[in-house]
Amino acid sequence: MSRHGFQGLRDQRGAGWGFFLTGVGVILLLVAAGFLYIHQVTSSAVGGYDITSLERHVNALKEQEQQLELKAAELQSLKAIEERIRRLNFIPTEQMAFTSPLFGGSVAFSGDRGEF
Repeated sequence: MSRHGFQGLRDQRGAGWGFFLTGVGVILLLVAAGFLYIHQVTSSAVGGYDITSLERHVNALKEQEQQLELKAAELQSLKAIEERIRRLNFIPTEQMAFTSPLFGGSVAFSGDRGEF
């Protein structure tokens, strides 16, 4: 074989390795892209689950808030206040007198017993 013949054979072997390394590089690139895609899909799924969980929590808190507002309205109703007054044995008064203490504020005295 002539010198040019060996050169051509050498070029063909080099081209084979270049093609092989290019193929391996492309395969590694596709595998890396696949892993990135799977990671992105998994992250999106987990994020969606977290959002759903937080929405359920918000709805539960809103329901609890409504129940507390209803309870507060019940406790502030005149009937509930009268019931607590009876339970605490408060005495109703007919006449009240107010005075201002020396250091500010005010004090109320009941006039039912003539203690002005």
